[in-house]
Amino acid sequence: MNKTEFEAGIAERTGHPKATVSEVLQAFQELGVEALLRNDNIRWTGWMTVSVKERPGRPGKNPKTGETIDIAAKKKLTVRAGKDLDRALNG
Repeated sequence: MNKTEFEAGIAERTGHPKATVSEVLQAFQELGVEALLRNDNIRWTGWMTVSVKERPGRPGKNPKTGETIDIAAKKKLTVRAGKDLDRALNG
C-alpha cells in the first residue's frame, strides 16, 4: 500500500476529505521525523515502537581488493511490533 492508497482508505473510513487526511498525515510524518532526530522513541501502544539506534564505526574489508577500510558510524531505524499487531499477524 502506498501513501496515496493509505490516504484514500483513511478518507473513506472517516468521511474526511482526502486533502484534510493528507495534511494530517504530513504533520504526522513531520512530527515523527522531529522526534526521531531528538532520539525520542515513537510508541504507539498496541501497534509499534520506532526508535533510532547508534551503530558504531568499525573496520571492514573491501571485498574486491581485500584492503582494510573504516566503516563510518551511523544511525539505524528500528521498528518493533506491539502486542496487538503481533497477535494480528500471528493469530
